Amino acid sequence: MPSERFREDLKNLVPDLFRFAQSMSRNREIAEELAAETVIVAMRNWEQFRPGSNMAAWLYTIQAGIYQNMLRKNRKRSFYETDADATMVGFPAPQQSTVDLDDAFRVIETLPDEQRQAIYLVCRDGHSYEDAARILDCEVGTVKSRIYRARAAIAKAFEGEPAKVAMKA
Repeated sequence: MPSERFREDLKNLVPDLFRFAQSMSRNREIAEELAAETVIVAMRNWEQFRPGSNMAAWLYTIQAGIYQNMLRKNRKRSFYETDADATMVGFPAPQQSTVDLDDAFRVIETLPDEQRQAIYLVCRDGHSYEDAARILDCEVGTVKSRIYRARAAIAKAFEGEPAKVAMKA
């Protein structure tokens, strides 16, 4: 049976799990399912967690694995539930002199999955490059590259240029 401390720490990280799930899936229902499944897997495997280590990184790694399994299982199916959802993936950023946070998030949502996940983990959630690399199962240099390209795309969107820095890393 997991300790009270483990359960409390897990409960406190659920909002972060949900945000990370949304950054991966771009779909609220799937994000809710991913966060819930992550909690279930964590509770089943609580003995594998090393007390004193980074629980958030452990949970994000579990969640990323669950998401990858979902993608494999649904490779031929679309995660979009309606045609309207599919059209919401990308749109041009508005032109204005000051950067509005909502506009920045809209631009971030148009980034390739790898860049969006990296920028959310490091810039929004405050993870180190090393933690993000472990969570995303890639090299630290790859995380840095993804964040660089994401930032460049965001900057170009606010300069009025289309975000062309969408290469996968």
